[in-house]
Amino acid sequence: MKTQRSPYLAIALALLMAGGLAACNNDSDKTAGEKLDSAVATTEQKASDFKADVKENAAEANADMKEHAAEAKSDMHDATQDAKEAIKDTAANAKEATMDAAGKAKQIMGDAGITTAVNVALAKDKTLSALKIDVDTKDGRVALSGSAPDVAAKERATQLASNVNGVVSVDNRLTIQ
Repeated sequence: MKTQRSPYLAIALALLMAGGLAACNNDSDKTAGEKLDSAVATTEQKASDFKADVKENAAEANADMKEHAAEAKSDMHDATQDAKEAIKDTAANAKEATMDAAGKAKQIMGDAGITTAVNVALAKDKTLSALKIDVDTKDGRVALSGSAPDVAAKERATQLASNVNGVVSVDNRLTIQ
C-alpha cells in the first residue's frame, strides 16, 4: 500500500527548516574568504582592545611608580634631615664633653701647677725652706699644713702662697712650734 503525502506537509516542513536555519544564524552560506575576513576582523578588534588595555595598565603603572618614587624621595629627604640633626647633636655633645674634659684636665694640671709653684716659693724663702710644709690644692684653694717656727713665718707662708698665679684662697693650718 502506498500512502500519499500531502503537498502541504512538504511545504510546512520546508518552512520549518528555513525558520530553524534563520534562527540558528547559520553562516554556512558564507564563502571561505568571507569567513577568513571575519576571523581576521575579530582578531584585529581583540588585538586593538588588548592594546588599549595594555596602554591603560601601563599608564596606571607609570602613575603608581611616579607616586611611589615621590614618596621614596620624601622619605629619603626626611631620613637625611634626621641624620643631619643626629650628627649635629652628636657633634655638639662631643664638643661639650671635650670642653668638660679639657676643663677638668686644666683644673687638675692647674692645681698641680699651683701646688708646685707654692712649693717652689716656700723653698726659696730662707726661713721656710728648711721646714716640712705640705701643700694641697683643689680648685685653686691652697691648704698649708705642717709647722712653722713663729707667727711671722706662718704669715709669710700665707703671703707666698697667695702671690702664686691661680690661687683663689689659702687655708693656713700651720701650727707654731
